[in-house]
Amino acid sequence: PRVYYKCEVLVHNRHQVFNAESIQISAGGASFKVDNADFDVESQIYLHFKPGNDVPAFNATCTVVSKNENKYGVSFNAVSGIIRDSIEKLTNKAS
Repeated sequence: PRVYYKCEVLVHNRHQVFNAESIQISAGGASFKVDNADFDVESQIYLHFKPGNDVPAFNATCTVVSKNENKYGVSFNAVSGIIRDSIEKLTNKAS
């Protein structure tokens, strides 16, 4: 399950770094909004989440799975097991 999760996110596409804000998170992925960026669905991007809501700061390699104006959905390709556990605890607590 996804839960609302607000924190600052740095998004990197191997060419540029963008400031973004998370919207939702789950153990398998997240959604965020970013201005002045245009990522294609299926492209690989890198996210750095600042700490928030019982989840420490972490990095994730992601694939863009959805795009709606300045909002993106991503699936996590690589994220540490400890972080995945923290996110699962957060989502379980919220449900």
